[in-house]
Amino acid sequence: MLIEFRVENHRSVRDEQVISLEAGRVGDSEDPRPRDVATRGTRLLPAAALYGANASGKSNLLAALGFMREAVLRSHRSWPPDGGVPRDPFAWGAKATEPSLFEVMVLLGEVRFRYGFVTDGTCFVEEWLHAWPRGRKQVWFERERKGSEDVFRFGDSLQGENRLVQQVTRRNALFFSAAVQHQHPQFAALYRWFVTMRLVNVGAQSRRVDEFHSLRWLQRILEVAPGATTQLGLFADETAPNAAFEAFRDLLTAADVGIVDLRLEGDGEEPVPPRPSGWGRSHVLVQHRSASNEAWLPLEEESAGTLALFRLGPMILEALARGSLLVVWTPSSRGSRLCL
Repeated sequence: MLIEFRVENHRSVRDEQVISLEAGRVGDSEDPRPRDVATRGTRLLPAAALYGANASGKSNLLAALGFMREAVLRSHRSWPPDGGVPRDPFAWGAKATEPSLFEVMVLLGEVRFRYGFVTDGTCFVEEWLHAWPRGRKQVWFERERKGSEDVFRFGDSLQGENRLVQQVTRRNALFFSAAVQHQHPQFAALYRWFVTMRLVNVGAQSRRVDEFHSLRWLQRILEVAPGATTQLGLFADETAPNAAFEAFRDLLTAADVGIVDLRLEGDGEEPVPPRPSGWGRSHVLVQHRSASNEAWLPLEEESAGTLALFRLGPMILEALARGSLLVVWTPSSRGSRLCL
């Protein structure tokens, strides 16, 4: 669970900015929405929304979190050894040559982690990971660039082949990224948090239904539900297809978009209206119930908002099932919104 994200000197974010999901002093103690965190002694919000005018920097906060995820997942494995760090600093004034900072604080189970790094574009000049098991701080490692060398300090709580990982960590790669590639066991939980994080720009998505990333999942759900017993990859071993189908249908009902059911084309005998020229074939039909009749229509005939819900629905269910982070940026005529 995300507690806070901190960034400085990334795109239009010049000075240090913090997104915190700690609950403010509003409401009362009976409000069921904030989550009580015993090991932190505070209450956390499971969701947050950022509102603001266009060009006010919200999408760049999303980009900063995306860059941090990219560095963790790929800096050791995929970045060119002599390519530097592909950061995107503030473009004007002296800030363009100053280092950029990225840091997250997350709660995984009952352990709080603080992980972050600083880069100047050529290398990583600082990196750190601290943990609070049972509420007591542990320094797992700290890294600092001094001259042409990286100086590492490893805490007693970090077991494993730390010095071996240090030797293969390039100046433009994260120690954390190198450690997980060498299967360091203590980094696994935090690494999975970064892997399962989803960042979605709804405004950049195509309206073509056959280009939905979630369509394959939806078709698999409909092919086996109802009555299926095999497991679906999206939910690992937690949810059977029939339960996933019901969860998705409940999500549509709760959203009140007028859809009461869905199926694959060819599963029923009702005629299907022809598709407009240029549309792909999604094979997914949705049912709208009215007082006079029942109608099955191709999914691509739905409104842009409903299509966005179909695109995001599987990711919403996945985030709820796994407890992972879902970040959605959506533009509107009055500005844009960033939701976590």
